[in-house]
Amino acid sequence: MIVILHQYVLCTEQYCFQRKYLYYTIEFEKGTIRYTAMKRIAIVLAAVHAVSSESVCDAVKGCEHGWSVSAKPTFEQLYRDLHGRDYDENDNVILNFTNPYDVNPVFKDYKHSNLVPDLFMEVLMNYEPKRPRFIVEVGSLHGHSAFTMAGILDEMTYYDVPILCIDPWTGDTNMWLNTEKDETITWVKKKDGRMLSFDQFMVNARFAMERWGMSPKHVIPFHATSTIGARWLRAKGYKPDIIFLDSAHEQGETLMEIEMYYELLGDGGIIIGDDYDWAGVKHDVDLFVARNHATPGINHVMFSRPNRGTKLFWTIRKPKTTNEDVDW
Repeated sequence: MIVILHQYVLCTEQYCFQRKYLYYTIEFEKGTIRYTAMKRIAIVLAAVHAVSSESVCDAVKGCEHGWSVSAKPTFEQLYRDLHGRDYDENDNVILNFTNPYDVNPVFKDYKHSNLVPDLFMEVLMNYEPKRPRFIVEVGSLHGHSAFTMAGILDEMTYYDVPILCIDPWTGDTNMWLNTEKDETITWVKKKDGRMLSFDQFMVNARFAMERWGMSPKHVIPFHATSTIGARWLRAKGYKPDIIFLDSAHEQGETLMEIEMYYELLGDGGIIIGDDYDWAGVKHDVDLFVARNHATPGINHVMFSRPNRGTKLFWTIRKPKTTNEDVDW
């Protein structure tokens, strides 16, 4: 058995008391297969001596300076987590997608996607001087926003920053109902009782890699609901630097997702969303900010920006409370 105490999931004693949990991972090999498991140790005041932060810090440089370091998975680690095998640039899930319904790539008209390069660049500038190491998109549909972010990352020579695309690709209520009423809606494709949104995403991603030269080490599809995605990230101890939240737009659902994903952000992390002009979205964003302004030590920064006509964007930034996410 190979036991590895990863430096990026360790924490100081003070930080553990604040968070209540200390996370670490173990990796072990069985035959030719490597397994990774997340372990969690609960820490309470009555059991302060049960875990020695000094012994933990001895394994990692930097702990003596009071740093706590969060999990920033590499593209290769995420690929192995989700697909159970190592990434191969010539043999991977996007390039090998079978496309059983012969869906053609479409880039002319992305529906329900408003992210533009200038806005994402502004988010990156706000995140400086750090560079993002892990980005999550919740609600990817056909991939426009993910490819937009990937293109900007490539321009900045950040060729290996993973973008985890969380989406069940089942289509929303409007997609199902509107196609029943209007058969001229061609951007929504259905076959055998299911949406072909995932198929469209995959052929678009392959096209972007093969024809546009998009780095293959950005986009990773995660076929899951927003709730399952958030719980999985929490269980793994992975903390995104930037989250683009573009899934639920119903009142109550948006608030639930903001709460789940805000908790996952590393210190100084940013959540960005669009459609602030939608009543349900505006209500939930405003409610989240209002509630958390009353929390001592929490300071949110929110702004909206018009783009593509009447579309409004919103961001919420998590305050930096520790020296977390220091680049070694």
